[in-house]
Amino acid sequence: HIDRIRHSFFETTFLLLGHLAKADGRISQSETDYAERVIAQMTLGTEQQKQAIALFRQGASSAFELEPVVALEHDAGNFRQLERNLGRDPRAKLLRGSVLEIPLPDRSVDMVLSTQVIEHIAEHEKAAAEFNRILRPGGHAIITTPHPPEPFPNADHVREGYTEQDLRALFAPHGWESRWSDYFLTRETTGRLIRAARLPAGGKFVPVAWVDRERALSREQRAARLPFGILMLFSKSA
Repeated sequence: HIDRIRHSFFETTFLLLGHLAKADGRISQSETDYAERVIAQMTLGTEQQKQAIALFRQGASSAFELEPVVALEHDAGNFRQLERNLGRDPRAKLLRGSVLEIPLPDRSVDMVLSTQVIEHIAEHEKAAAEFNRILRPGGHAIITTPHPPEPFPNADHVREGYTEQDLRALFAPHGWESRWSDYFLTRETTGRLIRAARLPAGGKFVPVAWVDRERALSREQRAARLPFGILMLFSKSA
């Protein structure tokens, strides 16, 4: 069951990246660069990288049909970018708003995806309650956040991150059960990326092998090497 969910997450991620990149009629170099950075950050092996590229191309094809999605963004600049990417797609509903008051009906979505968001929210219990309110019973949620200690200060964060226990405690009152967790960007990898950013071109061209080293590590080894981030998959009781 967990392997099936992992595969579904992997497949959906790169299909959507391809679809979003092509939403304005063409794929820009910056969008291709972003997809490559996601591949690097996910520490995919060689075969998985090939699969990710194939899924990206499939998502970008005119034959790809996207199921209805809702995208919520609070920041004005990010929302403008969202409009440029998805504004022409009738299957995408774009909302400007806050996770503290999500403008959606109760039990209206099958999955919640929140990536690097709740560490910015002082009232994170209210955000968790809103995620739960809109999620249908039996639905799933993918939550990613920084994992303490942060390798560098971030003035936009109200807390430096969450442990697995922190996230379990935040969502347990809503009947959410943890199904899977993993860690990404160990301190060694983060250090290499920071050094690369000081190189000419600002580290735009970073060898995948620098990040791909994490693939050889177990989940427990990544957890022990001061990871930058944590990803957790939850299911809501039916």
